[in-house]
Amino acid sequence: MADLKELAAKEISVDNTTTDKDESIQTSFVMDGELSTTLSSSMTTPVIQLQRSVAKVTLDINVAKEIFVGSNKIKYTPIPGTMTVKLVNGVKNGIINGFGTADYFETTTSNPTTRSISEVEDGNDCTPFYSYPYNWSSTNKDCHLYLSIQWASELGGLNTYYYIVPIGEVTELIRNNHYKINLDVAILGGTEEDPVTLNANYIIENWSTCEISTELKKYKYLWVKGTSFTMDNEDRLKIEYASSSEITLNLVSVQR
Repeated sequence: MADLKELAAKEISVDNTTTDKDESIQTSFVMDGELSTTLSSSMTTPVIQLQRSVAKVTLDINVAKEIFVGSNKIKYTPIPGTMTVKLVNGVKNGIINGFGTADYFETTTSNPTTRSISEVEDGNDCTPFYSYPYNWSSTNKDCHLYLSIQWASELGGLNTYYYIVPIGEVTELIRNNHYKINLDVAILGGTEEDPVTLNANYIIENWSTCEISTELKKYKYLWVKGTSFTMDNEDRLKIEYASSSEITLNLVSVQR
């Protein structure tokens, strides 16, 4: 069991060719669970609780249709279709029991984790991001979202502004957790090198589950009571065993 848990899990898909939400959604995950039970011909099918090895992060965002900046109340308007959000310092590789490696997502502007949100007026896109769990409390690799929006000034000119959105007030991602971030944007951001950190509402919950009906068919088992036996002045030996099918008994070895 320990060896199985140490196997490399599925690498999180990173595709920089799509901005479509549905194409960004991962449809399969490595999951694991444990259950101890006694197999018998009359057994009922047991329920095994499975957990995904990764965590999910979604951003539900609303951007103001216009804002007024400075003492002169200069109006700025967001440009639809220019907003992007990406996961920074996610971990794309891990092992089956859910611990991530140091294989972080990079933070460059060409980062393949970038997702475009189609319309600023209706940004409730909840594009999912995934990461293997890890703790950044003792590192400078905190996991967060990096947001960019283009704003047009009524005085002319168009600039891109940048924001940091923390993953809640946490210092780690936990497997099979869903981190929901609800964000309202009503200010200009900062430069690419000095983005503005935004406050958001967060919901951290167990990733929604569903019951998958399965049936154990043609399972096989063999149980033997003992692996070695001592015969003192005896010429017969009774060995208890249970088997799901007929077996052939062979004498392995005898020492005198």
